[in-house]
Amino acid sequence: MRITIAGFGNIGHFVYQVFSRISDVTIYDPPKGLGSKSDLVDTDFVFICVPTAALPNGACDTSIVEEVVSLAFPRQAIICHSTVAVGTTERLINAHSKPLVFVPEYAGESTNHLYRQLEERNFFVLGGYEPAVSQVKDLFVSATIINQISSLTLQLWLISKVHGEFFPGVKSWFLQ
Repeated sequence: MRITIAGFGNIGHFVYQVFSRISDVTIYDPPKGLGSKSDLVDTDFVFICVPTAALPNGACDTSIVEEVVSLAFPRQAIICHSTVAVGTTERLINAHSKPLVFVPEYAGESTNHLYRQLEERNFFVLGGYEPAVSQVKDLFVSATIINQISSLTLQLWLISKVHGEFFPGVKSWFLQ
């Protein structure tokens, strides 16, 4: 199995630590001079871990995410760990007809966050459609000590996201 990580910042390093134990991992990060566009094609999974800085209007700049999605043609799925606005995943799936799964990263960019320790992590959330969600779920189960991973359709993920913003307890209950 081969995995490509697009973006090798804090989140990309975390993803590398998790998945390099079970797979051949290639890094694609043009600003750092790492990898090439062909690495986004000759691979089983592409993890998107690129920055989505705020635009002047406060919205996420998803231009790098969108570029990676357009270039990536993995054998199984594209996994987006980058922060994107609600509706972005659905829009990208519709625009590109690719197997895209959103996996929000609750540890953020902090290297000392509790969720950076897999033994402390008790959930991952997968938002997308079958069969990509099941393929990503199997990948995460094989790489972690977690045997419970919640997979959600995008509609259910949106409900959990909205509820989580206003009722954090509901979010935790809903996802575990």
